[in-house]
Amino acid sequence: MKHVDVWHDIVERNIQLALILEDDVIFVPFFKEKLIRMMYAAFNSNALEINERCVKAKWRSISNDEWTHQNPMIVIGTCLNLHGQHFQSHLWNASPILTTHKAHASRCSHAYILTLCSAKSLIEQIQQQKNAFLPIDHMQNYLFRLSPTLQSFWIDPPLVYQGNQVVDLDQLNTFAKRTYK
Repeated sequence: MKHVDVWHDIVERNIQLALILEDDVIFVPFFKEKLIRMMYAAFNSNALEINERCVKAKWRSISNDEWTHQNPMIVIGTCLNLHGQHFQSHLWNASPILTTHKAHASRCSHAYILTLCSAKSLIEQIQQQKNAFLPIDHMQNYLFRLSPTLQSFWIDPPLVYQGNQVVDLDQLNTFAKRTYK
């Protein structure tokens, strides 16, 4: 329930943009630079907007691939080595990609970004939907599917890994040691 507490804190403190991390994350090398580039791309594509006006529910729910006019969550972490279907994970130098994932919003709750509007929308969904206590990853998936305004984006390759799932960093493409000639 700590995640839900953080969502409430974002709203109460009027925080426009928040990075939520669990306590056992492992950052990729050059995390800060990669995060800044990813944020720039998200703002540039209008997937991420910070303003006082939140997207409100219309007569229909947003589409599974909606990039604009939504309340976003950007998932920057992974714990199950899941990737977006268009990411070429077999290539060691695959270009970073941002993809939409409304139906399966959370690949891991260890590292994600919310806007004030996203936090408000999540809290609104909790209040509207009767649900049993679920692990946060499953709860996010449930709430995003039901929400007419929430959209999830995944960044690939991920910028954060779940610490207790990583046994050998050299097996992760973003950590592998390479020899360049």
